[in-house]
Amino acid sequence: MSAPRRRRVRNQEVAKTRNPAETRIAVVGSSLIVFGTLFLIWGMRPGNYNPGTGGILHRQPRVSWWIFLTVFFVGFVVWLVRRPDANFAKPRRTLVVLLSAVMVLSLVVFGIWQARGGILRHYQVPTTIPTPPSVPTKPSLSLPTVPSTAPASVPTTAPPSTAKP
Repeated sequence: MSAPRRRRVRNQEVAKTRNPAETRIAVVGSSLIVFGTLFLIWGMRPGNYNPGTGGILHRQPRVSWWIFLTVFFVGFVVWLVRRPDANFAKPRRTLVVLLSAVMVLSLVVFGIWQARGGILRHYQVPTTIPTPPSVPTKPSLSLPTVPSTAPASVPTTAPPSTAKP
């Protein structure tokens, strides 16, 4: 005989179980947020005054804007079609058509931008390697001199000899 079921005590809540699909969505969504944040931190690290330093978003701002705007409009189209009050007869087909239009428009913008001076920033390679400024090897402690009232040269005399002849 099996063990009897445990009776529920008054005001005790039933433990809610999660659907595996919900768990998968939560794990994938949080992972995307973490990796997206890490990518942005890596990409937006600042550079110094030398060209070509820093993150990819710092070195190639035009490509960064192009990618950002493309991703923004893809997200906007997905939200527009998938929102609860959207009244599209065939939402999947509408989504495919609109996403295709966004991608074609993005490639047209890329082509126009490329024809007008390029989308990538090209840095000039220095012909000579600049020499670093010289750094003293030993730090010198030069104290300020105070003018004294003593004569410039003090005669030196030998101390008297204490030896017996």
